[in-house]
Amino acid sequence: MKTIWNIAAAGLATLLPGITDGWAAGLDDYRWQHRPILVFAASEDPRLKQQMGRFDAAAEDLADRDNILIVDTEPASALRARFRPADFTVILVGKDGGEKFRRNGLVDPDELNALIDTMPMRLQEMSRD
Repeated sequence: MKTIWNIAAAGLATLLPGITDGWAAGLDDYRWQHRPILVFAASEDPRLKQQMGRFDAAAEDLADRDNILIVDTEPASALRARFRPADFTVILVGKDGGEKFRRNGLVDPDELNALIDTMPMRLQEMSRD
């Protein structure tokens, strides 16, 4: 199952419509608008709940950076074929569609935010605000 959350200041409560399987149909819809955070895990993996709790606690900061959260628990999804994650992997994709960060384990959202804040597009966004 693939689930997509629009990270709003209130938390991960806003569920976006599901995406069709596949790289082009899946992430291209978000290019230049959002920075997807992909979480690949088995649905019963306890790290998934831990990671979601971390993202929920940092929802406002993640939303400020135009992140969306995509949780993929499908063993044979097209996103898995594209990114080839380990059993538990978190990947940040930039607005340009390129992979910017990968960790095979739990991620502190502050680490992602700090990385995003060094990206040229984010620097432009901050200067406009």
